[in-house]
Amino acid sequence: MKMLIVVCICFLVASSALSAQTPDTVFMEELTWTEVRDAIKAGKTTIIFPTGGTEQNGPHMVLGKHNFIVKHTAEQIARRLGNALVAPVLAYVPEGNIDPPTGHMQYPGTITLPDEFFIKVAEYAARSFRVNGFKDIVLMVIVDPIRKACSPSRACSTRNGRVRLCVCTSYPTITMRTASVHGCKARGRNPRTSAPTQASPIPRN
Repeated sequence: MKMLIVVCICFLVASSALSAQTPDTVFMEELTWTEVRDAIKAGKTTIIFPTGGTEQNGPHMVLGKHNFIVKHTAEQIARRLGNALVAPVLAYVPEGNIDPPTGHMQYPGTITLPDEFFIKVAEYAARSFRVNGFKDIVLMVIVDPIRKACSPSRACSTRNGRVRLCVCTSYPTITMRTASVHGCKARGRNPRTSAPTQASPIPRN
C-alpha cells in the first residue's frame, strides 16, 4: 500500500512538472498570458503578424489558401529566428468593393474589408504588441490588394525610436530572407520588383 502511494505521488509530481513546461510552440494563441510574458522576458521580443485573406483562388483551391500558407511560413521563420512568436493570422483583408462587387468579391465565399479598416486593425494589433513588450514587429503581407493598403507611409505615420515595424510583401522574400532579420531590417529584395522589403516605425498614440 505504501509503495502504491509513493508511486502515485511520484506520478503526480512528474505530471505537474511536465504541465509546467512551456509548450513547444511559437504560436501566441496556443500560449497562456503568463507563458507569453515569460517568453518575452526570455528574449522572444519579435512578433510576426501574418495577414492572409479569405478569397476565391479558382475552382480547385480552398478559400483559406493564403491563411494556411502564411501561418506555416511564419512558424518556420519564427523557429529559425529563435527569438520570435507568431500572432494569429488576420484572415479578413481588402479584397474588393461590396457595391458593386469588384475584384474577388465577385465570387462567393470571399470576405473583404475597406482599406481604412484593415489599416486600423493592423495598427492597433501593432500597438497591442508594443504594449505587450515586443520590440520588433514583422507584418507579413502576401495578398496583392492589401500591399498598397498597408503602405508604411499610410499605416505608420508617427515615429517611435524603440519599436519598429517591418512589412514583408513577397512569398519568396519572406520565406528565404526574413530569417536573417536583425534589428527588424529584412535583408533581401522582392525578386519580382527588386524593391527592398520595407521597415517603418510604429505609430505612437
